Amino acid sequence: MKILFVENKYKTIFYKELSNELETSDYESYFLIQNKVFSTGKKEYFVDSTFLPEMETPELNALFLKCLAKVSKSDRNLNYFGGNSKHYKAYFYNIYKAIDEINPDVVFGESTLFHELIVIFICGNKGIRYLHPCACRIPSQRFSFYIGDSLIPYLGGGEAPTDEFCTDIVDSFGYRKKTLDYMLTPSFIEGIYKKGRLIKNWLVGIYSRLIGEKFNTPSLLKKASLQRNLQKHIKIWESFAQPHVSGSKKKVLYPLHMQPECNVDVWSVEYRDQVKTILDISKILPENWELIVKPNPKSKYEMNLDLINACSTLRNVTLLNHAVKMKEITDVIDLFITASGTVAYECYLTNKPCLSLALPFFEENSKERHLSSLNWDEIFSKYLQQSEVSVSVPKSLISYLLLSSYSGVISDPISTPSCIHKENLQIVAKSFESVLNHIKKEKEKGNG
Repeated sequence: MKILFVENKYKTIFYKELSNELETSDYESYFLIQNKVFSTGKKEYFVDSTFLPEMETPELNALFLKCLAKVSKSDRNLNYFGGNSKHYKAYFYNIYKAIDEINPDVVFGESTLFHELIVIFICGNKGIRYLHPCACRIPSQRFSFYIGDSLIPYLGGGEAPTDEFCTDIVDSFGYRKKTLDYMLTPSFIEGIYKKGRLIKNWLVGIYSRLIGEKFNTPSLLKKASLQRNLQKHIKIWESFAQPHVSGSKKKVLYPLHMQPECNVDVWSVEYRDQVKTILDISKILPENWELIVKPNPKSKYEMNLDLINACSTLRNVTLLNHAVKMKEITDVIDLFITASGTVAYECYLTNKPCLSLALPFFEENSKERHLSSLNWDEIFSKYLQQSEVSVSVPKSLISYLLLSSYSGVISDPISTPSCIHKENLQIVAKSFESVLNHIKKEKEKGNG
């Protein structure tokens, strides 16, 4: 079988080490490289902004225009770093040619950067399986293969949870006695090592820019400007924010997603404009309800003046300050609303009313916790269903998360150096082999 890995900066080092494990099982690995700094020295296809006019046809151009419309909505370079989409056409044709020549049976990559999103679009058109191996939020130390640019998991390890396991998950994450993997604060020594790795990442970013990679790597001046603005915006937010929740009105809490982030910019792209979401909720709330907006503890570029102006001027909206922890206010919130935040899982585990706009589990298995739109009649009806009857069965969610995931750490050596340790690579490789064998059988059945 032919496997194609799509370069995503330091994640490519993880994929390279993983490919070494897989090639012992007779899989042929290729790499699609956008940033030459992360060349693997293996079988590679480099793609760049050199346009290939000889490939252009009316049919391919029509396909490109559809790709442009879709990818531009999620491209962080466009949405946050002042970039444009002029390079898309060249990359589209280069990537299309590379995939034609490799003809992979399956593609593995993230769904974060513009070239990955183009690959996903082309694979969808060609009927090639694209899978995004990504760490699960719950349980810890596990990952799923998400299909394309969705949060829909492909297959899974098939492990069924015991009652004891369910109790531990509810206690640990439902009642927030444990911190989610991606929210963990490193120890002092680990923090020093991590800072060193981040400096290395920063230097590599400079080198990437020097050799011409400007579509996924913002300039230092742009990032410095954004960081200065972020600090200003946080101070302004804090000047309006409250240290606690009070008042007699019923309360809806909307926790802000950090941006840029795949979670809201790709998986729930319809709701990536969080200012609009907040305005929409504010408009439909009755007089006896108010909207509480909680900032992400790791606020990024979602913390902008448009957001602050909207939240600070709406009469039925209260801002919380960054020091307020979710577990401190959970008991005084009547209803949570999120696009695709982990809070939806946490609330389900403890039967707390919460409505998700874009999480597949709720859309498929718990419709009373899924919102099809921001409509008050639907919101209030589903709120009553959750408030009046105990509808949450924690084991059903835990089973879904466990059955659809695999043991192991998917990451990059900057964020998590242990991801490329031999022991972890061997565990992860077994899961990849299981998925690859299933895809192989699917293809054989289709050809038969």
